[in-house]
Amino acid sequence: MPKIIAICNQKGGVGKTTTAISYARTVALSGRRTLLMDLDLRKPSIAPRLGIEPQTVLLDALSGRSDLQDLDRALSQEQASGLHVLPGGGRSDLPTDSLIASARLDQVLDHYRSMFDVIVLDTAPVLPVVDTLYLARHADLAAVLVRYAATNQRDVRRAADRLRGDMPPSAGILPIMSMEQRARRAYYYGGYYYGGYGGGRK
Repeated sequence: MPKIIAICNQKGGVGKTTTAISYARTVALSGRRTLLMDLDLRKPSIAPRLGIEPQTVLLDALSGRSDLQDLDRALSQEQASGLHVLPGGGRSDLPTDSLIASARLDQVLDHYRSMFDVIVLDTAPVLPVVDTLYLARHADLAAVLVRYAATNQRDVRRAADRLRGDMPPSAGILPIMSMEQRARRAYYYGGYYYGGYGGGRK
């Protein structure tokens, strides 16, 4: 099984975070020590979905204001599944793409590689911003969500091509069909990302 799995989408609104949570829980229930990380730094969504307190500690660690021990203390664990969660929260005063591309993220992922069997990453949409392209170099597998009868095929190809260009040669890309109903708020999701740092291609 791949060690680091990035759950991705093209522009948002396809059930990416729901899929990341569900998949991570399934892996944890299979007996593997599993960590779910919220690396969608522009719009962290895991904490409210799970009903846990948002944390700025991941942003602080990536910007050098806290250390790995602070991250470990911020981990929560679901009693039913055994899944460990590192939630996100807050807004960075630094460009999020620079945090994702930093040596600090390398240190964080190396730290958790030694502690967990599987690390599931909830990521930012691939097309509006570059964050996930910087993150792709760490992934053993990128699972790309596609909404049934709604996602533009050209967008899927563009997202896959961008990811492939940044992932290790041995890594794979797996398209996954999402049947989740579109939330009314999803219409505004893409605009949020375009308004953030790093909207262009790297």
